Amino acid sequence: MMSQPSKNNNFQARQQLHLLINELRKVFLSIIAEEMITQESLVRLERFYKENSIPAHLIPVVRDEAFCQAAHFEILDQGSANRETFWLLQLAIGLGISPNMMNWMEEEVCTLAILKHIQDGTVADIPTVKAESIILQPGENAFAELPAMLIPGHLVSEDLTKGLVGKSIRLSRGSGYKVGEKKSDLLDRTDISDSDAGFLVLTDKRMVYSGTHESFSTDIRGLFGTRIFADSIQFATIRDEKVVTVGFQNPLATEYCGVVLSKLMDQ
Repeated sequence: MMSQPSKNNNFQARQQLHLLINELRKVFLSIIAEEMITQESLVRLERFYKENSIPAHLIPVVRDEAFCQAAHFEILDQGSANRETFWLLQLAIGLGISPNMMNWMEEEVCTLAILKHIQDGTVADIPTVKAESIILQPGENAFAELPAMLIPGHLVSEDLTKGLVGKSIRLSRGSGYKVGEKKSDLLDRTDISDSDAGFLVLTDKRMVYSGTHESFSTDIRGLFGTRIFADSIQFATIRDEKVVTVGFQNPLATEYCGVVLSKLMDQ
């Protein structure tokens, strides 16, 4: 059994990794704003790596995740036209970003196009999916099945104390979440690595979480105090005012959940 000091050390190490990613993301955002790799931007990158001692095996992880977040914000700002993101691919190549990031950007552009269609339409315009982690009720339609994690309350409290969660967008009936709002309002990420892994399913009636050790099902109409963060959602229900936090590793999943959930809450 792992000792408590070891767990604390691992938690602190992950926090430090997130801080490094956040700082490098700022550098990449400045390079993206210039739309080209200049000598000055290379100097900024070199200074970052010199001032932050990162183990060699973690450099690709920090670099790719930081660029992924920076590119995500830029794609949200620009919209979903492939030609508008071509130069981002060129930047990624020039900065040595892993090839799998190129595939991610193509997926992001396609997904955001779908989200824009959902946002401008009605609930009837949301594509249905075949849910495999739960059994649907008669006449129930599933709109999303997203890899997710149930975040323990003590992790959320520690992150809030240290200011790592960042700002949020509150969902309420009559005010919908819009594609791209995350650019200016949702910046940082929680530490969700010590969480119960599973799937979050959104249907026309329910929000259902099915995890390794825990699960829940709640009526969409019973949600209140719902907030969308950069990498997670928080909510309580009419029956139980305890705040529940569900996290996502993929920012696309958070974006999809925000748009679909706001559309369902507004119906």
